[in-house]
Amino acid sequence: KYSYLIFDTDHIKVENQFQLTLPERNYKPDFVLTNYYGLKDIVEIKTHNVSVVKIDTDHNSLYFTPDFNKALGQLQSYLKKSIFASNNDSQYFSSSKGIIIIGQRKNDQKDNINKFICENGKEKMTEYYKSLRDLKSSLYNIEVIYFDDIIEAMKIRLNKLI
Repeated sequence: KYSYLIFDTDHIKVENQFQLTLPERNYKPDFVLTNYYGLKDIVEIKTHNVSVVKIDTDHNSLYFTPDFNKALGQLQSYLKKSIFASNNDSQYFSSSKGIIIIGQRKNDQKDNINKFICENGKEKMTEYYKSLRDLKSSLYNIEVIYFDDIIEAMKIRLNKLI
């Protein structure tokens, strides 16, 4: 009943049986979230045991993995199709945002931080986190959330309630 609290405070409803109806076939995103204004966002959930980013030590930068790019392609396809869907809700998708829930921050950090430290030194760790934020924010209207970030956010919210 209160599963929308997992995502953020902007959403008031979670639908897991929503279908995008198009002439060629129906598409079923993992979840569709509805905000206070009735606008809908699409959530694509992938497995927790894949990497989202890797470090390119030659250029001292981060890049998205093939697993992540596959999820991104699927979500972008849903976002594009949602505008043309013939169900009554299609008008509410005109400014949809996408959310990908994938991987675990601790696994990506474990794999990447050791390489980063070897290349740059431990005192430059802030640069790694800035690079990660910059890479994730380069996606237009798409939010990337790690599974363990959802768990941590829920712990913080629960502690504030107690």
